[in-house]
Amino acid sequence: MKLTLFKSIGSTVCIVLAYCFSYAADYPLWDGKETVAAYASRTNLKASDTLNLGNNVKMIFNLIPAGRFTMGTPKTEPGQYNGPDAFELSRTGGEQPQHEVTISKPFYMGKYEVRQDEYTAVLPNASPTYGQPLHADWPASGINWPSTQRFCTAVKTKTGREVRLPTEAEWEYACRAGTTTMYYNGATMADLSKIAWFGGYSKPPEPSNSPDTNNHPVGGKDSNAFGLYDMLGNVGEWCNDWWGKTYYGVSPSIDPPGPAEGDGVCDNTRRVCRGGAVRNEWIAAESDMRCGFRGGNHCVDAPYDDRFGFRVAVSVSASSAVRRPAGIRRSGGAESSKIIGFYSIDGKELTRQAAAPISQVQFGGDTRPNCVYIAIAQMSDGRRVASKILALK
Repeated sequence: MKLTLFKSIGSTVCIVLAYCFSYAADYPLWDGKETVAAYASRTNLKASDTLNLGNNVKMIFNLIPAGRFTMGTPKTEPGQYNGPDAFELSRTGGEQPQHEVTISKPFYMGKYEVRQDEYTAVLPNASPTYGQPLHADWPASGINWPSTQRFCTAVKTKTGREVRLPTEAEWEYACRAGTTTMYYNGATMADLSKIAWFGGYSKPPEPSNSPDTNNHPVGGKDSNAFGLYDMLGNVGEWCNDWWGKTYYGVSPSIDPPGPAEGDGVCDNTRRVCRGGAVRNEWIAAESDMRCGFRGGNHCVDAPYDDRFGFRVAVSVSASSAVRRPAGIRRSGGAESSKIIGFYSIDGKELTRQAAAPISQVQFGGDTRPNCVYIAIAQMSDGRRVASKILALK
């Protein structure tokens, strides 16, 4: 293997050798401490995005950084169902083994569950209320899995933007937001009551209060560290994955897509639904509203009750940002450093955007995707600096 080196002799920069090697990751992984705003800034992504559905109805999406987390729950965590009921055993569980998962690309997640006004903005003839009066800011409910697909298709038809259900791994990563506890703010029912609507604690936890069985306006409780509301409680949220009780034992460690098909339970018609719902009575909330709880429910095209809703995600496209690997030397700042030359493995100068700031580098078509090349930067004080830079896909 050859290594590209630049040697500065006076004011002259000489190419000694040239080398191109694969770069394993397009985006830096979040360290759990950096703010989302800071991560967005260094990856040239928006910290949030808005999708206009018309008639002043707008969906808000928050950036979820690429990162690594432990998926699943320890065997000692309370609330996991191990009883004798065959139905419950068929639709829950499978939370072990705990395993490390990398979400290799940032993505955008709905700040809120899909609201009723958002649903009817693109599907005006559909009902998102399960027979109840329409409340614009309540989550769409009574939604089966095929209806989520119709919604995503309708959004693309109307706006040209693609939205989708998150994978189960994306959902749990976004829900936990860097935490490892049962709930994303702690491990007690008092903690849960601060972030989730659910029977008994949707109202102040007074003994005189009757159980609460109504859904509530989105965003009425505390958010998690990614600024997402109602990830637990209010309505359960469909994921894209087929339900597979043993999937964690064979799941890939990077961007797991879920099983290729259902696991044989109930005619292979179960998809993953996460987060629990307001109609989960107090006794079930400890179980169904844990970050790691896995539920599988029928994805048939039939009416569902008001426990079921969804949240959508948006993928980050390859053209959405200019990625800057750590290898770039940023002496003097982007404003005072201009790219004046790119060189390939044979020393050939590549096409380039003339006098481009380092933060706005664009390569021509003669570069190789996912390769590191060498750039010569002209600094404002006349110095020339050799820097590694990653060719974009």
